[in-house]
Parts: sequence; C-alpha cells; structure tokens
Amino acid sequence: MSYTYDGAADPSEPGGMSAIYKDLIANEECVQQIFDDVMAAYEQNSRILLLTIWKAHLESFRSRFEAAGLKPVVFTGEMKAKERQAAIDRLSDSDDAQPLLVLGTGSYIAEGFDCPKLDTLFLAARFRAVSAIRRRVFERTDKAVAK
Repeated sequence: MSYTYDGAADPSEPGGMSAIYKDLIANEECVQQIFDDVMAAYEQNSRILLLTIWKAHLESFRSRFEAAGLKPVVFTGEMKAKERQAAIDRLSDSDDAQPLLVLGTGSYIAEGFDCPKLDTLFLAARFRAVSAIRRRVFERTDKAVAK
C-alpha cells in the first residue's frame, strides 16, 4: 500500500503540510492497513505501542480496535491524573504472557514514557525523532517495527 497526495495543498506554503497530513489520516486505505498490521502483530502475542500525532487519529484507531473486541490502553496529553494513573495501572497489571495494545500520542509518550513490557512499535504518523522514541520506550526490548 502506498499513499500519494493529489490535493491542491503546497507543502512549501504555510499550512500545506498540515493539509497533507489531514488528508493522510483521513485516508481509509492507510488507516485500514495500519489496523490490519497491528491486528496481525497482536494475534502473534505482541505487546504493541501505536503512536500518532493527532488525537482524532488516535480516537479513530481506538474505535476500530474496540469494535474488534480489544481494550487498548490509551495515553494522551489531555488525560486527567486519575485517568493516567488508571492507564498506568493497567500496564503494570497486564499479564506478560498476553498480547497488549497501547495507543498514544507522541507528545505524551515521547516525554519520559518507559514501558519495558512493550516489544513492537507502530508509527501511524511521521515523527522527527524516531530513534529517540525507540530508545525511550524500548530500551529494554529487542524488537521494534516502524510503520
């Protein structure tokens, strides 16, 4: 699957890249491909972190995974302290022998997030600091997949 932008936005103009990214996250084929890849990894007992930049994108994935019967742990910068603690507790209490799905926005996950239980990374958006994210999140694991 490949994505080609065919709209009128100029990436060199102010707001151009934002328009292109909005088109990308609204592209059903791209979203479905990521969903399918994550589901395949989950079925192989992976412990997955799916990162995106946009909350609406994250909510789109959350809805799809919940409709498929999964209960992802979700982290966003907008979480209240009790919500964040409940998500952290779910991660801590998760069975290491079972698959796990964590969804997050890069603005939250990239800042001091450490979860050695995770072993697979899917990037559903373009991140400038991919290697830094891998180091922060996966410093104790041995496999990471960037999408």
